[in-house]
Amino acid sequence: MLRLRRLAERLRDDAAWRQANHAWLGQDLRRWVSTNLRTQGAQRRFSEVYTAAFGPMPKGATLLEGLHQVNSGPDLESMLASNGGLHQKRVEGGMATVVAALADRLGDVVRLDAEVVKVRYDDRFATLTLADGEEIEARQVISTLPPRLAVKLEHEPALPKWRQEAAEKVAPGNVIKAFLIYDHPFWRDRGFSGQSSADEGAVRVTFDTTADNSNRGHLMGFFEGADADSLSRRSITLRERAFVDSVVRTFGETAAKPVAYIERDWSSERFTGGCHGAHFSPGVWTTNGPILAEPEGVLHWAGAEYATRFNGYMEGAVRSGREVAAAVARELA
Repeated sequence: MLRLRRLAERLRDDAAWRQANHAWLGQDLRRWVSTNLRTQGAQRRFSEVYTAAFGPMPKGATLLEGLHQVNSGPDLESMLASNGGLHQKRVEGGMATVVAALADRLGDVVRLDAEVVKVRYDDRFATLTLADGEEIEARQVISTLPPRLAVKLEHEPALPKWRQEAAEKVAPGNVIKAFLIYDHPFWRDRGFSGQSSADEGAVRVTFDTTADNSNRGHLMGFFEGADADSLSRRSITLRERAFVDSVVRTFGETAAKPVAYIERDWSSERFTGGCHGAHFSPGVWTTNGPILAEPEGVLHWAGAEYATRFNGYMEGAVRSGREVAAAVARELA
C-alpha cells in the first residue's frame, strides 16, 4: 500500500517521470499487484482492501487508473485505520442528527416529500416540476443526486450525451449495512474493541457502534459486493444467520445469540441506488470524472460522487458542497 501511494504521489508531482514511464504505467493493475506481493494471501487481501476503497478492480484496469484512484482520496492506510484514519470519529446520535441540525437552522425553506421529476432550463432560469405537478422557478439549481440518478430526471433540453454516458458508467456501490444487538457489549468484557477484519465470511468487517447512552451492545458490519447481491434476494432471517456465523468465527460462541437484528439494504433505496459511493468504470475517472461536477448553464451537481478529493466520503461531500455553493453565490451576486 505504501509503494502504491508513493507511486501515486510521483504520478501527481512529476510530469517528466509520468511521461517517461507511460508504457509501464499502462500495465495491468493485477500484474503489478502479483509482481509486488509474493503470496496469494497478500494479493487477495490487497484486492479486498482496494475493492473496499474503490469498488471492484475491473478486468483490464491499468496501474495508471489505479494510481488516479489513489490520488482521488486519502491513502489506503487511512481508509483502513480507525486510529487517525477516516473511521476515527463518529457523530453522537448518528449522522441523522447533523441533517436535523442543518434543517433546523434553515427553517421552513426545507421542504420534504417534494420529489423533482423534470427540469426545464435555459441560460438564465430553471423550472422544476414536482411529482404532484407543482412547478418551482429558480435562478440556479443544485442537484445532489448520484450521477446515475441525476441524469435519469427528465431534462428539457436533454443533457449532453457525454454526461449521460459517463453517468451510466458510474455505478453505485452494493452494500447492506447491518447491526447485531446484544444484551451488552460482551467483547469489551474481554478487552476487545469490536473492530474486526476477515478474509472470508459474508460479513468481513465489524465495528462497535454502541451508543454512549445504551446499555446494550451494537455490533455493525457490512454485506458487500457479490455477497450483498446474492443475499439481498434471500430472507432477512438468512442474512441475520450469515452475520451471526461470521461474528461467531471471530468473537466465539458468545456472539451466537443477539437479541435483535437491524439492516439497511442501500441498493433498494430509491434516492441513492446504492452505497457507500460511486465506482467508476475503467477510464471514466481519467476522462470524464472530474468534469461531471462542472455546471450545465444554471444546473450544478454536488456530492461525494463528484468530489475530486475524498471521492465517496463525507469529506468529499463537504468539499464538493462548499465549492458548488461558492460558485452559485458568485453567479447570484
